[in-house]
Amino acid sequence: MIRTSVIRLATLALLAFTAAAAAQDAQLECRLQREKIYTGESVGYTVFAVNCGDAGRPQLEVPDGLTATYTTASTESSIRQDGFGRIRQLRIVKHHYRVQSSRVGTFTLPAPRLTVDG
Repeated sequence: MIRTSVIRLATLALLAFTAAAAAQDAQLECRLQREKIYTGESVGYTVFAVNCGDAGRPQLEVPDGLTATYTTASTESSIRQDGFGRIRQLRIVKHHYRVQSSRVGTFTLPAPRLTVDG
């Protein structure tokens, strides 16, 4: 018998930020490598902190039956000109986790939390 676990993402990522962060279009997005895993198997989970400055690591709370291990972070930066001639900087910090299931079930990962400029 094959035992599997299904992990679903919460649709809303939560940000706590000041007006300065809002002016820079701060965003928090997350992606799960795949939704179905076998019990004991882990799957990649990435949180993208877009224009969040040096906010640190997002806080993850996982339900019973799952564990999340932070593995690494990487940063991408670019500068572009918008349609009005303004220069815009885009900075994305990718926070990589491994999420592992210890039992059979359907799990929902709540949205990560990140405090920006706070």
